[in-house]
Amino acid sequence: MSATTNGKTSINRRRALQLGAAAAAFAGHPSAILAQTFPVRPIRLVVPFPAGGSSDIVGRIVASYLAPLIGQSVFVENRAGAGGTLALTQVAASEADGHTLVQGAVGNMVFAPALMKPAPFDAESILMPVAIIANDANGVFVNAANPAKTLGEFEAWVRASPNPVPYGSAGTGTPAHIGLASFAKSRSLQMTHVPYRGAAPAVIDLASNNIAAVFTSITAARGLLDAGNLRMLAVSSRSRVPEYPNVPTVREAGAPDMELAVWYGYFLANSTPVPIVERYHAAFGAIMRDAAFIADLRKQLIEPLPAGQSLAEAKRMLSESVVDVRRRIDATGVMLD
Repeated sequence: MSATTNGKTSINRRRALQLGAAAAAFAGHPSAILAQTFPVRPIRLVVPFPAGGSSDIVGRIVASYLAPLIGQSVFVENRAGAGGTLALTQVAASEADGHTLVQGAVGNMVFAPALMKPAPFDAESILMPVAIIANDANGVFVNAANPAKTLGEFEAWVRASPNPVPYGSAGTGTPAHIGLASFAKSRSLQMTHVPYRGAAPAVIDLASNNIAAVFTSITAARGLLDAGNLRMLAVSSRSRVPEYPNVPTVREAGAPDMELAVWYGYFLANSTPVPIVERYHAAFGAIMRDAAFIADLRKQLIEPLPAGQSLAEAKRMLSESVVDVRRRIDATGVMLD
């Protein structure tokens, strides 16, 4: 064996010893130990809105598919408040051990903080995006007893009212709020916002005729819509919803400013160990490729996003959403009191 070969062997041996020592040191690091043993208890999936709304429905579907992939039971904890931002700030401050996951959406992650003064957090840095999985569509709903059959007729009805017309939303600063607020402002309509703690109580009050309109997820209002208690005047998606082919899009109805896809995503505390983040990302990748999961979402009129999304793409989607929402707010001049 030549001296050169002996030298290479010696260098390789030293390099192997160095790498082995480094690996041993990392393995003893608390975050590495945590990542190796994760999960050691059930996972909390925090949904920032009450039970019964579309956020809750999506969260429970996700929990059922995530549990077998992550290796622990996943239970949904509904934690409403502050337009859905309260849960985000609490999870951001929680222990970053991967056992708490939070559902974010364009409403509570982007709209609400952009409108609150001061902003409770920076949407792009408060949490670690794991996956953005689906888009929801909002509908403009009125009570079935309302004479308006179209969005134009509803506008005329509001103009004819001697008093400001109350409309509801899932909370201050949500897309439901901004959608109708911008509709009213751009048309100089006298309307009053009534915030609720989630979509479900808002649509119940609409069915009771305590408010005049709600701009909310079709999922949340579907039961009362199909029962004949509500009427849907338009949908915020780019194309008509197949289950309701006679309902025009907001663009077709003359309100393109209300066109909006409401996304759902899942987030962890920022300092969660990378191996745990990657494990969740792989699990969501598998879920998004599952035909049964896709079918379950579509049954709720929610459109799943394509599988294969990278962590970087999830962050990019969030960043693009921040830019879009700021543009909408600047264009309408909508502000919170």
